[in-house]
Amino acid sequence: LEDQYPASLFRLYLINTPRVFRLIWSLVAPWLDPDTVARIHILGGGDSVLQACLVDGVSPAALPPCAGGTAGQEPVADLI
Repeated sequence: LEDQYPASLFRLYLINTPRVFRLIWSLVAPWLDPDTVARIHILGGGDSVLQACLVDGVSPAALPPCAGGTAGQEPVADLI
């Protein structure tokens, strides 16, 4: 099945998720493909988001201020 539907997700960041979501994710993640799980990052708020994104090469200008970034009114596509 994976040969017919290759993964198109590069990375997914979920920030400021409620605890119940993290609990559900911990129950669901073992059933998913390890490559897919490695692409999904569930982060807290503030500096931890900024630090994790900087490690992965995401510019602070692409993150909203609530995630520790400096994004303004520029379109995100122009920042990546």
